[in-house]
Amino acid sequence: MGALERDNEIAYDEETGDPIDIGNDKASPMAVTSRSNISSLLGGDKAFQSLINKAHRLQMKIVIDSLSRISSSRAHRKYRNILLRYLDQHGKMQICYGSDGKSVRYEDSAILNYRKKESWDMLISELTILIDKYKIDGVHIDNCQAIVDINYFNHKIEECVNNRKEEISH
Repeated sequence: MGALERDNEIAYDEETGDPIDIGNDKASPMAVTSRSNISSLLGGDKAFQSLINKAHRLQMKIVIDSLSRISSSRAHRKYRNILLRYLDQHGKMQICYGSDGKSVRYEDSAILNYRKKESWDMLISELTILIDKYKIDGVHIDNCQAIVDINYFNHKIEECVNNRKEEISH
């Protein structure tokens, strides 16, 4: 766990681009800011590609974790419109934190709305980017119990479309 970019608040030297300060070195590996980027705290693209190349030379397979959720505080803006939201007891729109799984700190992560096709498309796109760019051999989707049951969705797609309009408060 932890290969993906997370909420570390890293400050970089303007001239060299090297990290000079890590404002949040205890950021949860579940607080992923972008599921298609490798953690700069761990060396970023270059170091990860080197690791992959060495592992493949040793005939090792690489499986990385991907998450069904993202950071609740500093997620990339591409997730803004696909966060799962609800109305609280005061009628204020809130994001759904954490999951029904075990997170380091429940409020560190936010759930995406997998009733929206955009959420599925983004998950597939981000996984495809990682697979194509790094030639990884497999993906483990953490917390997948929080994703809509695929068989139910396939068999009941018409019912989902008609009965679960996004205008309805959840």
